Amino acid sequence: MVKNSVLVYYKALFERYNRVKWIIWAAMLIVNVGAITLSLSYIWACQPLWISFKPLTNLPDGWYCADVVKLACAATSLHISTDFAMILIPMPVLAGLQIPRKQKLTLMFLFGLGGFVAVLQVVRAYYFQKAVQNADVRWNDAGFLWASVTGHVGIIVGSIPMLKPLLSNFCCLYQVISDYRCMESGGGQDSTPSPTTQRSANSSVPTRAGPPRLPRLNTYGISEHEFSVFQSTKKAMPLLIMLIGPIFLAGLAFGILDVMHKKFEAIRDTNTKQSLGVHSAFYGAYAIAAITYPGLSLKGYGFQSTMAVGLFTYSVACMAFWPSAILHSFPGLTITMIVLGAGCGILEISINAFIVLIGPQEYAEVRVNFMEGCRSIGALIPLLMESTRFYSSVDTLGFSTFLDSQWVLLGCGFVAFILAGIVCCARLPEFQDQDPPFLSSAKCIFRGPYGLSFTLAMWVLFLYAGGQEIIRLFSRHYLVLGINVTDSLALKLEESARGLFAAGRFATAGLLFLLRPRWLLLLFTIGLLIASALAVTTSEHQGIVAYLLNASFQGPMYPTIFVVALRGLGRDLKAASMLLVASLGLGGVVWPVVFYSVSNSKGTVNATPILVACFGALIVYPLFLSLVPAERERIKRVDDNHALQSDGGQMVQRTAHGFLFGTRRRSSASVVGFRRDSNASSRRGSGETGGDGGVVLPLSQI
Repeated sequence: MVKNSVLVYYKALFERYNRVKWIIWAAMLIVNVGAITLSLSYIWACQPLWISFKPLTNLPDGWYCADVVKLACAATSLHISTDFAMILIPMPVLAGLQIPRKQKLTLMFLFGLGGFVAVLQVVRAYYFQKAVQNADVRWNDAGFLWASVTGHVGIIVGSIPMLKPLLSNFCCLYQVISDYRCMESGGGQDSTPSPTTQRSANSSVPTRAGPPRLPRLNTYGISEHEFSVFQSTKKAMPLLIMLIGPIFLAGLAFGILDVMHKKFEAIRDTNTKQSLGVHSAFYGAYAIAAITYPGLSLKGYGFQSTMAVGLFTYSVACMAFWPSAILHSFPGLTITMIVLGAGCGILEISINAFIVLIGPQEYAEVRVNFMEGCRSIGALIPLLMESTRFYSSVDTLGFSTFLDSQWVLLGCGFVAFILAGIVCCARLPEFQDQDPPFLSSAKCIFRGPYGLSFTLAMWVLFLYAGGQEIIRLFSRHYLVLGINVTDSLALKLEESARGLFAAGRFATAGLLFLLRPRWLLLLFTIGLLIASALAVTTSEHQGIVAYLLNASFQGPMYPTIFVVALRGLGRDLKAASMLLVASLGLGGVVWPVVFYSVSNSKGTVNATPILVACFGALIVYPLFLSLVPAERERIKRVDDNHALQSDGGQMVQRTAHGFLFGTRRRSSASVVGFRRDSNASSRRGSGETGGDGGVVLPLSQI
């Protein structure tokens, strides 16, 4: 009831914002359906129903009563998620209000006080969990007391925005008392109002008649006219620092998925097929979210909204892990991984493309490799927190081992929610995308001058993701069962490999200042091919060297291929990002299943040629980039002020924007940078292209 009252208040307050109004209706539906479902679960907790109202004597055969306290503890994730949603709903509107910053921050603080209720929900869940573990009911009063406190605090917090008239009266009374004391201390002399007071008084008088202007909903961020400001390193650096948080959280999700696979092997009554099913559910949702409605929201609503949705989905998945672990539910755990994979996929399609666009475009590969290195560090942390008992204890541990991760995931959920609020309220540069629907834009990609190159990039990422996930999933099988190393050494080798994986990305970010991306891709591909070939062995030392070399060369491949594939695509960049991420997720689903089928019949070492085939086929892409002149020209990097001579002898200037989108702008028509070119659309309509085959596009059509 408290949440319904707050949502009804929101609906009346934001009636003029259609998008917010639909979000409020959706939140109200989730809150009420969840409340009804939980209430019915409590009522029908016992079968048959009548034994709930009878003494525990003369019970019929086959009776059953569910643990109501455990159900209440499991429902905490729903309560916390809806609390987070109710805090986030008004924030974009409040951030876009044209009022002084002090008043804006005060309003956002008042509407954000619901966070106290979310914190109390966590405290209540902690005591409920202790009640589940303690059979003596006399010591379980604390959980029920915190449940009562949470409801009362929710009523108080929900009433705070309506207390403004009362607080205003107290403020007026305080001002009268203060003025009276000032008059007494000044001897009752009349004082002349200060210029500041006069200005504040005059500012309250409207300067012109007319209806009040609707505050701008800050969903799209900065307009395209101001986008050129963020091409400088100074302006782009704060945004990159802000994006480290979401990138790091996505890495944690991949690390937790890897550790969960090892726990499945250690838990009795589970098997590798179930672990592979959870892994496929994660990457399947990762790919589907990229090309369905969440992915299409990138084109319809922009980077800012897509990032916020991805972070909130990530937060909900972290909360959903709690009931799955408490109830020992494998289907619940699978659903949690599906939601988590969808959140990571939504983040992937938006963040990397956004990183490509901000900052000097000739160093886009550098930025993406550095940020992906931060993601790799996040993936390394869960592995460092685990012990060797998951290697040595096969089919011996219980499902309760997943409870060790619940507090880590709860913290990740809170951090993701905070970052979602920051992204909602931040002022981000944005492209106002008014392109045709996704399918039309995809056709433009494949029919364009770089369609073959982009298709190869999708195929290469499909193979790369398959090889990477094969190594992650079956590393224990290869190290312990294939080349016969000890459990403790195998865990140390995995940690070292993850560290080399991250170090390779950071090292590549530095090497890209000196070497061309296509040369580095060729070097890494040859290294992967050699390391994979060396892995087809039963020799311990040779297998260890091959395993570590593979991780070193594997790390920089994805970020470098991602950026190179986007260069020259212009307005289709968002659709291209969606397709590349979908290819990555699809590869993570298909190839581990193929490898498991072969290794299950012939052994892990004998199945390693599949890995060699996956990584060996990658060499086609860097060779294509190096041998085709149009591709060399497309990914060539020059400075902003570099001047080139066109075929007709007329001087043209190639901007960093041109290198990203495959455009050339004539110096007589527009200035180097991002100024709107009024003649660009007419040139585009007549089919004029740059010397490299890229169509000349104004910024409004990117």
